[in-house]
Amino acid sequence: MHPRFRTGHPKTEGTVQGSKWIVLSVLLAGDEFERVFEELLPFSPYNASQLVPESEVVVDPDVLVRAYTSYVGSLQRGEGAVLDEVLFSSLLATASDSFYAMRKGDEVLLRMSRPVIRMAPFYLRFSEERDAFMATMSGVTGFSWGLRFSYPRIYANSREGKVIEVMKEQHEPEARLMKRLIALLRRISRPACFSVEGRKIIADARLGRGCRGWIHRHPGLCKGGIRSII
Repeated sequence: MHPRFRTGHPKTEGTVQGSKWIVLSVLLAGDEFERVFEELLPFSPYNASQLVPESEVVVDPDVLVRAYTSYVGSLQRGEGAVLDEVLFSSLLATASDSFYAMRKGDEVLLRMSRPVIRMAPFYLRFSEERDAFMATMSGVTGFSWGLRFSYPRIYANSREGKVIEVMKEQHEPEARLMKRLIALLRRISRPACFSVEGRKIIADARLGRGCRGWIHRHPGLCKGGIRSII
C-alpha cells in the first residue's frame, strides 16, 4: 500500500536549505547497484521532480535496478548510454514523513520537510585547462559516470532559522542512512584513476570494483583517449 503524505506548502512549512554537502559520485556494476537496495533497507526512492499520482510517488526499486543494469550492459559493450534523468533523479529516505505533498487535483509534488539523500545521474569531463576531471551537467559536454549521491552536513528550515549539524544528529534517520551508504560505497568501489597522455590523474569520483573487467571499453574513455588505471 502506498504512503499517504500530509498536505503542506513552503509558505507554511518553510524550505529546507542545506550546505557543506557530502557528495559521492560513482559508477557501479549492476550487481553493486542492487546491493545498495539489498543492504541498506529499509528505505525507498521517491519521485520528487514532477507532479505524479500519489500512488506513483514511491519508485519501484526493481525498475531502477533493471534500468541501471541495462545502462551498464551498454557501457560494457562499448555503446553510448545515459541514465534516465527523471527516473534516477530520486530522493532516498527511510520514512515518508521526511516529505509533505503539494496537491494539484489528483496529483502531488513532494517537498522535503528535512534533508534526504539526493540521487542523480552523474557526468564527467576532462578539462585540459585545469588538467583535471570535472563534473558536468550532461553527456553532451562529458561522459556518463553512473550516479551522484549527496546529503548536507548542515541545514536550516527557512521558517525556523535554526542551523542544525544534521550529520551529528544520532537520531536523524536520513543521516544514519547516508552514513551506511558512505560505508557501503567505500567497500565496493575505489577512487577513479585515469591516465591522460601518460599522466596519472585521480578524479573526484569512484569506480565499482565489479567494473574493472570492462571499464576499458567505456565509450566516453575510448573517445577521449583516456585509460582507466585499475
